[in-house]
Amino acid sequence: MIEVFLGIDQGSSSTKGVLVTSGGDVLYHHRVSAPPISEVDKHVEQDASTILESVTEVFAACVSEAKRQDKTIASWGLATQRSGVVAWNKLSGDVMCPMITWADTRTQHIIDGFGREADKITEQTGLPTIANFAAPKIHLLQRNFQDATTLVATLDTFLLHRLTNGLRYTTEDTMAARTMLYNLYDKTWSEDLCRRFKVEKRRLPEITPSLFSHGVYQGIPLTAMLGDQQAALFSFGGTKNQAVLNLGTIGSAVVMTGDDLVLQPGLKTTPCYSSEGQASKGKDVQYVSEITYPSLGSSMRGILHKGWCKSSEEIDAMCAASLAKTSDPKVCAYWANETEVSDAYPFGAPDTMKEKPDADDSDRARAVTENIGNHIVLMLEELQAKGLLEEAKKTAIEVSGGVSAGEYLLQYIADVSGYTLRCRQENEATAIGAALASMFYTLDLTYVPTIHTEQAPRIFSPQDSTRHKGFLVWQRLRRDVLAGQVL
Repeated sequence: MIEVFLGIDQGSSSTKGVLVTSGGDVLYHHRVSAPPISEVDKHVEQDASTILESVTEVFAACVSEAKRQDKTIASWGLATQRSGVVAWNKLSGDVMCPMITWADTRTQHIIDGFGREADKITEQTGLPTIANFAAPKIHLLQRNFQDATTLVATLDTFLLHRLTNGLRYTTEDTMAARTMLYNLYDKTWSEDLCRRFKVEKRRLPEITPSLFSHGVYQGIPLTAMLGDQQAALFSFGGTKNQAVLNLGTIGSAVVMTGDDLVLQPGLKTTPCYSSEGQASKGKDVQYVSEITYPSLGSSMRGILHKGWCKSSEEIDAMCAASLAKTSDPKVCAYWANETEVSDAYPFGAPDTMKEKPDADDSDRARAVTENIGNHIVLMLEELQAKGLLEEAKKTAIEVSGGVSAGEYLLQYIADVSGYTLRCRQENEATAIGAALASMFYTLDLTYVPTIHTEQAPRIFSPQDSTRHKGFLVWQRLRRDVLAGQVL
C-alpha cells in the first residue's frame, strides 16, 4: 500500500485536514467548523471539548478516505492556534472552563503592572509584553484551579493529553515560546519569567522538540506538533530568508532566519520548529522573525458590518469600481481597531474616516481595504529596514491565508511596496505544512518536499507606482490620529 501523511490544522474558525503523498500530491481535504467564539467585553473564549471533537472528526474522515483509496497513513502532524489556555481534569479529561483564546485581554492589568520591567521580559522571550500571549492566562487559571487534579496548559497540550489517553503531558518549542514563560536562549521554561508571572513551573508541561515521537492516536504516530503560523511556513519549504505574508484573522509578515536568532526592536522572534540535535548540542532550533497586524480580520469584517457590502466576495468588485471612477481616493480610512496606542490614545486609537461629500459605499470599502494594505506595507518596510527582505527583492514574497483571495488587496500591496507577491492556489497551507513536517521527520528528509498543484500561482507584480501617494496620505492621517489631532 502507498504511504501518505496526514496534517491537521486546528484554527480559531475551523479544523482542517489533508492527506499528502511523499511526492507532494494533495489527495484529500476535509473541514469542520470550530466552536463559535464567545466574546463579551475583553473575554474571548471557545469550548475546548468541541475543539477536540472537531479534531477527532477530521482525523476520522481522513483515515476513512485513505482506506477508500487503499493507502496507509504513515504518520500525522498537528498544528494548533497559539496562546489559547485550557484547564481540565487530568483523570476524567473534563474541561473545567472555556478556553481563553489568544484574543482575550482580560489580563491586561497584569501586563500594565510590569511597567518598565516589561523590557526584561522581552529580552528573554523575543516577544512584546502583551496580554494576548499565554503567560497571564496560565497564571489566572492556575490561581482559579489549584487542585492537583487540574492541569493548565496551552491548547496543543490539552489535545495531546486527551488523544493519548493521558499518557502525554507535553508541549513543544513553538507553542512554549509564545507563552512569555520560555527563555529563547535556554530553550526551556524560565524560573525568572515564571516568578514574574506568578506561575508554578512544576505545573507546566515538559517541552519536547516540535519534530518528535509525540505519541500514537488510533495506531498512527504523531510526529510533528507546531503552532499554526509555523506549520504554514513548512508548506513554503521552510528555507532560510523566505518571506511569507499570512493574511487571515491576523496579518503577519514573517521571515525565516534559519539557526540565526535575530533579536531586534519591533520584531517578534520565535522558533519556526525544533528537532532532536546531537547529544552534545541538545535541540536544534530554526527561527523566524515576525511582525503582526492583529486587526486584519476584524477590519475586513467591519466592511460587512457597516453594510457597505453584502458579502466578502463583493469587496473586490466594489474596490475596483471605486478605482475605475477615480484613482484619487474619495475616502481615507485609518482603522486600527484599538491595536495601536499612543500618548493621546493609551488604550487604542479610534477608527477614523475622512471622506469627500460625494463618496459612496464602494469608496468606503476601498478605503478600508487599502487601510489593511497600508498596515501590511508598514510591516514590510520595517522588515526591509532591518535587512530581512533582501532575498524577497530577487524573488517574491509568498502569500497565504483566507484574505489572500482578494486580488484588489494583493495588487495594492504590490503597487505600494514594490515587492512581487506570489499566491499559490492550494488551500489549507497550514494543514499541508503539518503533514509535510510529519513527513520530514518520519522519512528523515534533508529537505521539505514541494507541493504539486494543477493551477499556476497568482503573481502580483508592481504595476502602478503612483498609488504610493495614497499611502503617504494615509500615513499623515495615521500620524494625526495617534497624536490626537483628528476628532
